[in-house]
Amino acid sequence: MLHSHQKAFEHKLLYLSNQNSNVSSFIKKIQNSASKTNSLFIIFDDFAFKLGIGIIADAVHDKNFKCKGFIPCFKYYPDNLLDEEPRTINLLSYTNPLNLNDCYAYLAEELVYRGVGIKNLDDII
Repeated sequence: MLHSHQKAFEHKLLYLSNQNSNVSSFIKKIQNSASKTNSLFIIFDDFAFKLGIGIIADAVHDKNFKCKGFIPCFKYYPDNLLDEEPRTINLLSYTNPLNLNDCYAYLAEELVYRGVGIKNLDDII
């Protein structure tokens, strides 16, 4: 059973799929290349791993260590397939953290738009 943040990730993918034909064909291509799982979250998490990217919801805490929200981040590992320098990048500012579901929805969108531009996608999947 999926957690709510994983469902939010999947809902964002489905929404994007209905908005743009390039995105729709990209999502279907990734989905068709995957193992027998029905979970878009697991499929795209695996796709990110193949690219050499970690999808991260980085918790933001106040001075009392209470969680204020989450910042979507990508961790580019060495030898990632996007030729990015190994590093972790924040996709939003720490001043406006998101709730966990919105953070994962944002990560889904960013991963899709980075993935659509990959020229050798068939070689990767």
